Amino acid sequence: MSLSFNRNIFYMVCVIVLVPLTFISAFRFAKWLEQKKMDRIVASNTRTVAYLISLQTSSKGRQVLAEYYVDNVKYVKRQQASTEFSINDAPAYEILYDSKHPQDSWIDFTRPVNNEADIIRTIATIEMVTDGIVSFSYEVDGEIRHSKLPLPRGKVVKKGEEYPLEYPADNPWQVILDL
Repeated sequence: MSLSFNRNIFYMVCVIVLVPLTFISAFRFAKWLEQKKMDRIVASNTRTVAYLISLQTSSKGRQVLAEYYVDNVKYVKRQQASTEFSINDAPAYEILYDSKHPQDSWIDFTRPVNNEADIIRTIATIEMVTDGIVSFSYEVDGEIRHSKLPLPRGKVVKKGEEYPLEYPADNPWQVILDL
């Protein structure tokens, strides 16, 4: 075999190995950056109200467009909404944002914002926790209801534990479970 043939094989092997590794590394780096941003948002623990502008459904899932204000500056957030949970009929939700970079934010669809006068408070009992989803039951007018919500990152709950729950009087399915 000639030296140029061996060199060509070497180059082909390098391309076959290095190109996929480059894409995999770039993907993992992007995920790592996104996780770091989310950690900053959660650590900042600053919240405000995000008002929904639109909800679009496509083959890629549901996209929510919302606006919020920090220090009288308007920000617009586009966020993928989980298809596992329904977005409540509430026009507003809590949004967590990084206090140093308010454009970095995350809409918490488990925390709709309602008029305080129309809120019913009760207790929810945890029924099951699997794959980051907490199943719970609560009572509305003598009837037991069952629902599911995503478990907040880092939160640990156990079957049988009780937590405060609130919902609007006109929509008992639109719950806020205070974990």
